[in-house]
Amino acid sequence: RLAKITSLLKRLQSGGLLPASLYELKLGMAVLRMFLIFGLLSHWAACVWGWVGNPDNFGLSSSWRDISSCSMGGPCEFGLAGSPWLYRYGFIDNYDVTTQYLAALQFTAALMTGGEVSMQASTPLERLFTILVMICSIFISSVVVGQILLIMDRQSEASMAFDEQMQQSREFMVARRVPLNLQVRVYRYLESQHRTQRDHSSSKDRDFMTHLSDWLQVELIDHLNRAHLSRHPFFKEAADRQAVRR
Repeated sequence: RLAKITSLLKRLQSGGLLPASLYELKLGMAVLRMFLIFGLLSHWAACVWGWVGNPDNFGLSSSWRDISSCSMGGPCEFGLAGSPWLYRYGFIDNYDVTTQYLAALQFTAALMTGGEVSMQASTPLERLFTILVMICSIFISSVVVGQILLIMDRQSEASMAFDEQMQQSREFMVARRVPLNLQVRVYRYLESQHRTQRDHSSSKDRDFMTHLSDWLQVELIDHLNRAHLSRHPFFKEAADRQAVRR
């Protein structure tokens, strides 16, 4: 299954639907993951915020309210404490469910991202919910943003190491008066190797195999290449897998 996913990614990259650089692909996936996480959490929080703000869920009266007496963009009640927000801001019987959901989503998204909040909590349950969402958003933001910064930091370290390698090679060849055409060939080779290692990290993904024992390395390599080895008549007719590994 992993091989099929890898093959699909390579086809999408060759077709131009995905970036060819592995760094750009990882960074794009990290940014997409960040938007998905914040979007889903904001949606779930908006659903809870809508339930908390419905007076019918707590046995409170929710008669029609004339929003003409409300302040523009503000509540219809004065003071810090009051009714649940759907009744306090005049949403009930004045706006449809879609508008109520978008207002709740805007409020929770602002809590998640630290933006400007369009409403204020009034009941104790609303205040408790707001505090919990604010605390959770700190940890979630730290984890998601930390992953993006980690990818960028690794790419920055690789670029710095390549720049140092190029500078050392330049100083070495200039000091020994290497012909200019040979210097250019060396620079081009180093740049191509750096580009290949940056865009394809398959060799780096197998570095852990050097820390395994010889027998585990052979067994793992046999498992990874068994599909290709079985196509050859010699290995296909070999019944003893232990003999093939030796």
